[in-house]
Amino acid sequence: MTSDAALLRSALQDIAPGTALREGLERIQRSHTGALIVLGFSPELQELCSGGFDLDVEFTASRLRELCKMDGAVIIDPTNWRIRKANVQLFPDQSIPTDESGMRHRTAQRTAYQTHLPVLSVSASMRLISIYVGKYHHIVEEPEALLSRANLAVDTLDRYSQRLDEVLQTLTILEMRDSATIRDVATVMQRMEMIRRITSEINEYLEELGSEGRLLALQVDDLVRGAGSERALVLRDYIRDSDRKLLCLSLPVTVSSILRLSQTFWGLASTILPIWTA
Repeated sequence: MTSDAALLRSALQDIAPGTALREGLERIQRSHTGALIVLGFSPELQELCSGGFDLDVEFTASRLRELCKMDGAVIIDPTNWRIRKANVQLFPDQSIPTDESGMRHRTAQRTAYQTHLPVLSVSASMRLISIYVGKYHHIVEEPEALLSRANLAVDTLDRYSQRLDEVLQTLTILEMRDSATIRDVATVMQRMEMIRRITSEINEYLEELGSEGRLLALQVDDLVRGAGSERALVLRDYIRDSDRKLLCLSLPVTVSSILRLSQTFWGLASTILPIWTA
């Protein structure tokens, strides 16, 4: 994950439902005033600022809403959550390309690209919250839409978890008979990788949902409990070289990677015999 992507995820957590910043943004949306907010305070950003006034006061949702009644940008320092400047006019490099049409969004996109700081733009007419970080642009969705998609993903995770239990039981029986094949191991690893990917997608939803996703987080934790240790045990049984084993434990596992490892260590053998430790 790049630094800009990490900053975007951090910004999504900062504006998740239940946070003071999200409360301030919702007040701005209800008032149909719009806003331009920068989350960060750096020397490069200060070079783009003109006018406005210095504040350096503690951040609150009500203060943010009142300050955004003015046309200028509000600069917030998220390290200690203080409002540094208000009613500031930003002058980013005009040669930076932008695909936005409104002045507020164009300024937000160029400022984010130039400073690599999260910049929030709230549309007065459409009541949409947009986040810009570097080259990334993300539109914040309503909690109801996120919950709907997250619930669908949890249902999918539940089905894959049940299927994983079935193929793991099958693999255990085949191992006891010394008849486990590459296909059997690959099937197990495929299910484990799918569960890992679905869980990663759900975690992104949970980050955006904030306090609205507490119950979903409990469901996900119950479904994936022990999944990491199961994958480690399967890999330990079927990979001989210790260095390669540690490498595989630290990377996502796919069916193709299992087949390549099997070809490497077992010489395209038609069967795989588990390595039992004394």
